[in-house]
Amino acid sequence: MNVRVTQNATTRRYISSMNKNLGQMNDYHSKITAQRKLFRASQDSISAARAYVVRRSLANVSDNQSSLKTAANIFSNAESALLTVSSEITTVTTKINEGVNGDKSQTERNIIASEIENVAKDMITQMNSQYADRRIFGGTNNSTAAFEYDAASGKVTYNGVQVNSESNPKNFPGGKSILIDIGLGIEYDIDGNPKESTAFDISFNGVEYTGCGVDSDGDSLNVIQLAFDAAKALREGNTNKATELMDKVNDAKTTLLVGVTKLGVKEKAIEYNQSRLETDELSLKSSQTELEGMTTEDLAEAITYYKLVESAYNATLQMGSSVIPTSLFNFIN
Repeated sequence: MNVRVTQNATTRRYISSMNKNLGQMNDYHSKITAQRKLFRASQDSISAARAYVVRRSLANVSDNQSSLKTAANIFSNAESALLTVSSEITTVTTKINEGVNGDKSQTERNIIASEIENVAKDMITQMNSQYADRRIFGGTNNSTAAFEYDAASGKVTYNGVQVNSESNPKNFPGGKSILIDIGLGIEYDIDGNPKESTAFDISFNGVEYTGCGVDSDGDSLNVIQLAFDAAKALREGNTNKATELMDKVNDAKTTLLVGVTKLGVKEKAIEYNQSRLETDELSLKSSQTELEGMTTEDLAEAITYYKLVESAYNATLQMGSSVIPTSLFNFIN
């Protein structure tokens, strides 16, 4: 008994073989292009689970690197502003010394006083510097200018409070720390507050650098306020007071430079942690390649199989002219 194979069965078998070869070819092509061994967890559930942990760690490293990059830029801008203020303090002392000179007339002292006030106002501008919508020296205050000068009262304020009113910088508004995670593993105290030793503080309390409170003579310890007070003394012709304030301006400059030194230590810490995260990233990427990626041998094997499947696929296409009838006469022959 002769069994006739129908054309529909032949065509279905042909199309099934062609799609199978095409699918295999696409799979190998994807592996070669992406250089990945795994695309689905079902292919190797154990390696996939481990790879997920590695990918999550890489994402955390990337977030920490981004935070450190922002911190580095903030610190760089802060250092630049403080060094400018340091230079301006030198200008103030030079101007005061010029003003207390005995051969100066009161008119000349008034001019010098105006120059000192202009320098003091520029100090305020520097201490109100911004980066990425952040008031660098405002502490946690990002909404308003940190330092302001009230010409009517002749007083400098920090976050709305007179700089002479508090001797502890942390008692001013905005005095809390701003902590970021840099991959050290943040720990919390019993009150739920982050421990500063496990995070990185990117806040700058402006009066820690410019000074706050008053000394035993009742004079300001804030260098900006001292500059305005010295200008006032020169306007009043009180050269003795101006001379006293000049020495105190120099002392206040020391406070600022100590702050710059501490800032430099933190910048070194940023560089160290950036280097640490780069090492972690390389190690994690190596693990990811081992779990998901393709070695040189894996890649060579995939290319070989791709070429074999491609040849089978091309052969299947060539067979199509024999399997699929081109006319009714071919079909009934």
